[in-house]
Amino acid sequence: HRNLYDGVIYGLYGTETSHALGSAIAQLEGGFRTVLTSSGTAAISLSLSAFLGAGDHLLVVDTVYRSTRRVCDEVLTKHGVEVCYFPPGV
Repeated sequence: HRNLYDGVIYGLYGTETSHALGSAIAQLEGGFRTVLTSSGTAAISLSLSAFLGAGDHLLVVDTVYRSTRRVCDEVLTKHGVEVCYFPPGV
């Protein structure tokens, strides 16, 4: 079974350069593998999607980056994740 992130299939799944960078970061951090994303919003979306599923409840500070709020409101809620916002300092 081939993993999309093993080798180079197409730029969408990485290039030799991005794989080298990911390997270097994983080695520096003592990790197994690094997934590089094109933006902070993509990284946040990937992380939230990996750990949340239908029936989960996510608490988010209401001053969160606007794009992250959009992901929470438009994507996570459609997949059954309940999202609640709270003011910072509470």
